[in-house]
Amino acid sequence: MVHRLSTRIALQKPVTVESPRIGCRSMTARDISLYGMFVESTPPFLPLNATVTVAFSAGNGEHSGKFAFDAMVVRRTKTGAALMFPDLDVKEVRALHAALYESAESR
Repeated sequence: MVHRLSTRIALQKPVTVESPRIGCRSMTARDISLYGMFVESTPPFLPLNATVTVAFSAGNGEHSGKFAFDAMVVRRTKTGAALMFPDLDVKEVRALHAALYESAESR
């Protein structure tokens, strides 16, 4: 059973993922929450438990922002990988929350 600390938001958004094993690659985020995202990818796949950097933009209007977070690959599938943001500070969580949830409320 999976326990989520925040609601996932479905999306199709380009992200950049950088890892020593695969270099810097463009991928597509399929969903995102305050604590991670799922990215669609093709081989070479991200290694399980690898630390990567993921960069993306989120939100609209006054709640939009560009983000770059360290993430850990916590699950892999045939179509991509689940990334967890393990070390966000309070300021980053607040900014991401505003971009994801407050932007959605204003639509």
